[in-house]
Amino acid sequence: MASHFTGRTLNIFIITLMISFYIFFSLFVIRMAGALFDQLLMAFSDLAIYAEGAETVSKQTEAMLQIYLSGFLSKTAIYFSLVFHGLTIGTCSYPIWMYLKMRKRHLNRT
Repeated sequence: MASHFTGRTLNIFIITLMISFYIFFSLFVIRMAGALFDQLLMAFSDLAIYAEGAETVSKQTEAMLQIYLSGFLSKTAIYFSLVFHGLTIGTCSYPIWMYLKMRKRHLNRT
């Protein structure tokens, strides 16, 4: 949003600062999402271990184990990773695009 509304005042320093902060923020979010996903997988793994030792399990436990064993969670993790990385690349590219657009407009006036 900053690069859209402040298009006239963009310079290399501001763009570099914005992109650097956003990349660090994105890396933090991606790492936290990965850690939460790892915890989710560990919880499903523990559930599978407990279910093996139990004589009977609930329908919900059976459904959760089917999800865990189907590999759906891994596919979802890959999808989210691609989305997070794509959003980061897109968000970091927009200020550069706005800066180049502003420079081109400025060069055409002179």
